[in-house]
Order: sequence, then structure tokens, then C-alpha cells
Amino acid sequence: MRRTSIVNNGWQNPYIYNARYAVLVAGGDSNSHDNYDCFWNDVKGAYYRLKDNYGYVEENMYVLDFNHGGDLDGWNVAVDGVHIYGRNTVENIEHVLTVDLASKCTNNDFLFFLEVSHGSSNGFQVYDPSSTSHEATENWEVYLKPAINQVGYARSVVILSSCFSGEGIDDLSKEGRIVISSTQKDEYSWVWGSYFDFDNPDTSDGDDHAEFLYNEDGNGFLQKMGSTSSPHSVAYMFENGYDAAGDYDPFMYWLDASHPRLDDNADGVGHAKDALSYTDSTKDGYLAKHTCL
Repeated sequence: MRRTSIVNNGWQNPYIYNARYAVLVAGGDSNSHDNYDCFWNDVKGAYYRLKDNYGYVEENMYVLDFNHGGDLDGWNVAVDGVHIYGRNTVENIEHVLTVDLASKCTNNDFLFFLEVSHGSSNGFQVYDPSSTSHEATENWEVYLKPAINQVGYARSVVILSSCFSGEGIDDLSKEGRIVISSTQKDEYSWVWGSYFDFDNPDTSDGDDHAEFLYNEDGNGFLQKMGSTSSPHSVAYMFENGYDAAGDYDPFMYWLDASHPRLDDNADGVGHAKDALSYTDSTKDGYLAKHTCL
């Protein structure tokens, strides 16, 4: 039995999780110019924070990657110490959710889902072995929604960090599920690094990240995850990620920083940090304020 977490001056409510599961999807691109290091960096960062800080066990963590792995290798491929379950294809994501997790994750458990990839208004980019471009779209409504809805959970957190990820909130909104996007529907999700040049990303030193998740000032969503000994609420993580995304100064003057959104009352409408309510259980923000990982 997992111990409960004290957060926000009260006991985490209303569930004690028997087990915790994570699906971490790292994107990529067949064009090396667009195959940003942040996709792997931030999935790797999430993997180690969940494993080291919150005690997630390896056999309950499903890492799917654009650039490594095959047809569900079963954790036989390791990169940077992270065991990869397989390529991030539409079929593999569906299998992990509808077969692996649907048979393991129960209504007493916790599910964490994260994608870090390129995106469009329909979904996020994944690997396609049958296409000459090796690229396909994990459509929010057509593919991800019916698959993830087959997984039981007491509480779930879904993080969409690709461009235009605000489009996915309506499709993935569900009772007991906290859905977070790094952008509004019509916005880009920005990358930063100690050396990152959008015109020449091949020259990156490899230390780039998605601004919402991992900020140079230490206030990204993943950086504020906390630990079992000092847990932070999902709302606290979102607040910091929101500010991190807003801190970014896009390189093109006609573009704007992204504005993340959170929905946790199952109405399909995400809200900004300042529009959340932590005292009204019917409004966005309440569930996130009373949830740790």
C-alpha cells in the first residue's frame, strides 16, 4: 500500500494509489534539422524524476521513442540508462494502453502520460515504419482518446507538450483526469538550450529542452515535481511551467510566448494559471491542487 501525501495543508484526496504507471513518448523527425534533442532530453528527465523521486518501478514505465527501439522490444534497448519499450508508433502506443496497461492499471492506480514531440492541430508526430518520411500523427481524437480511455485509474495526469497541444484538451478531457497542454490551440511550443539556433539546430550542444517542462531558471514543470519526501501538487508544477513558458522570448517578433492550459473538471475547456480555482471542486484547478505524482 502506498502512503498518502500531505499537500496543501491537507491529505491528498480521495485516493491511495496501489501502483503508479507512466507512458513517456519521445518524438523525433526524419530530418535531422528538426530532430530536436529536447524530445529525448525531457522524456529522459521525466523518467528519472518519476523513478528516483517518486519510486516508479521500471516495469511500470513504458518509454516509446522515435529514434530508438523497435516493435515493442520489452525494455531490451537502453539509451542513457533508460530502457525503451519500443518505437513510438501509433500501433505501439495503442498496444501499451489497450493491452499492457488495460490489463494492469486498475481503478485504484495512478497513470502519468507525457508526450514531447512535434505537433499539429490534430495530434503529435510519431514514427511510421511504412512511410518514406517515417512520420505519422498520433491523432488526439481518433487514436489516443479511445486507447487511453480503456485504461483504468484512480487519478491520471496527461501532459501534451507539442505545438498546438491545446487542441488535445477537449478530446482527452475526462473525469479524474488532469489534462495539461504547453500551449493554447493556435500556439507554438518553444525550445531553449544553452546553445540552440532554430536556423541551425544541428549545431546544438545537445542540452536543449521544451521551455514549459525544463527552464534555464529551474522553474519548468518537470523541475518542480518534488519527491515522496517533499511532494508538490500538480497545480504547483503547472504554475511554474506556465511561468517558464511565458518567460521565453521567441526569436521571431511576430510570434508570442506560449500560454499553457489545464483542464481537470472534465468540461473539455482548459484555463490559464490565473483562471484556476483551488477551492471550488467544480472548477479547473481543484483536482490538480489536491494531486501529487
